[in-house]
Amino acid sequence: MWHAAKGQRDRVIEVSSDGSWVKLSNGCWITGSSVLLEEAETLIENVMGDGSFGGDEHANWVAWPAAENPVARISYDKDARKVTAYFGLQTEPPPMPERTPPENSIFEAYSDGTNNNGIPYVTLTIKEGVEIEGFETIYADGAVQLLVKPRRSLSGGALNDGATGGNGLDIAAAGENTSDGNDSIGNISRPLEGFTFVIDPGHGGDSPGALGPMGANLAEKVIALSSSKKLAEKLELSGAKVILTRTEDIAVSLEQRNLVSYNSKPDMFISMHANSVAETVNASNIRGITFWYRNDTTKPLSELFAQELHSINPRSTRQNVSNQGNLYVCRPAWTPSIIVEIGFMCNIDDFSWMISERNQDALAEGLVDAILKYYRG
Repeated sequence: MWHAAKGQRDRVIEVSSDGSWVKLSNGCWITGSSVLLEEAETLIENVMGDGSFGGDEHANWVAWPAAENPVARISYDKDARKVTAYFGLQTEPPPMPERTPPENSIFEAYSDGTNNNGIPYVTLTIKEGVEIEGFETIYADGAVQLLVKPRRSLSGGALNDGATGGNGLDIAAAGENTSDGNDSIGNISRPLEGFTFVIDPGHGGDSPGALGPMGANLAEKVIALSSSKKLAEKLELSGAKVILTRTEDIAVSLEQRNLVSYNSKPDMFISMHANSVAETVNASNIRGITFWYRNDTTKPLSELFAQELHSINPRSTRQNVSNQGNLYVCRPAWTPSIIVEIGFMCNIDDFSWMISERNQDALAEGLVDAILKYYRG
């Protein structure tokens, strides 16, 4: 994952023959017109000072004081439990004050080195049993911070003891059982208190999305918005803060949708859509809900959604598996980012199922129950 902002500096390691493209230390190519090239001798070397570990309940980080505004690329090896940050403006890895992370950190080990392109890196090993669901680097207050987000828990202080709801009823403390042992949204507890979700109704405005039997009058954008509002309502009833990328039929670019996520740093980003297939494909037997993700940190969520919601549409012909693809709104790595394809617009049975308000309510409840199960671990 790599996030670039205006004013950041990085090392150019390759330039295309005509100069129209440059390759940065993060390994990505960017148009030459988007960068200001400087001579190699102006490269700022070793701009970072000693690092320090920090963190709170929901994130751990390592920060290096820096004299400039460098960037870093992060890679995550889920199997090895390693997070690696590469620093393009450095010639040596940033120093650390100690070789062993503090006891209360999610990190258990630290190492550094330099890759074949001369780019230094630091690698942090995550403790066994810690689930990582987001990471990024930011430059703030004169320091580069490597942020790593562990999965939160419903029993980890999401609620305030003694809080009182608007109806005068006492809201249960975190992990307290109020009825039959599950955190269903019908309970008086607010299990998602303190959590933030971005719900993204797909398409909108001059982008209708897929068209079904009723054409533009009831296009994908309409169903996505209606279903998103249902989900937002159920999440809010569970105590969560919800941000919708749109609340009406307006155009919202893919960049704007991801920017909402970046600025709010939610616990989860869910983009609601409706599926389709090519007109040349016989869609008479293509029905059901599907889920898409890109980053390995979102895979556990996508697989859980597929398992829990596979049968939400009783006539589904889809397998209960999640799908991986390089979809734009799934690219952010700072939080689990997932696309929910409610059904297939090109199938009359699926279309009829999706436009039912009762079924949209059931879908919203199913998604919230799956979210609660995800955070219960």
